[in-house]
Amino acid sequence: MSSILSDDSLASGRSSQIARDHARPPREGEPTHKGKNLMFYCKYCPDFGAQNTSNFKNHLQSKHQIITKTSRAVNIPSNLALQNLYDQALITNRTLDLDT
Repeated sequence: MSSILSDDSLASGRSSQIARDHARPPREGEPTHKGKNLMFYCKYCPDFGAQNTSNFKNHLQSKHQIITKTSRAVNIPSNLALQNLYDQALITNRTLDLDT
């Protein structure tokens, strides 16, 4: 893998996974960054580059039918917190408004 795809400036988590799976290193004459943003170049297209993962993911879906999954890391704690609140309301018999 090119040093650009393993660069420390690349965000960790989903962004780096997308880059490892679907991005290529910049070719000669292509910038590595646009301003402060790291460029993502599509390894399936000769000339597509995006400066953020949202645009890169949209390109993958619309041009190559590659759907990248959204991380559920935020949703899991939220769901657990809501379930705990519901359980507390259930114990005190205060779920009538929630169950309708």
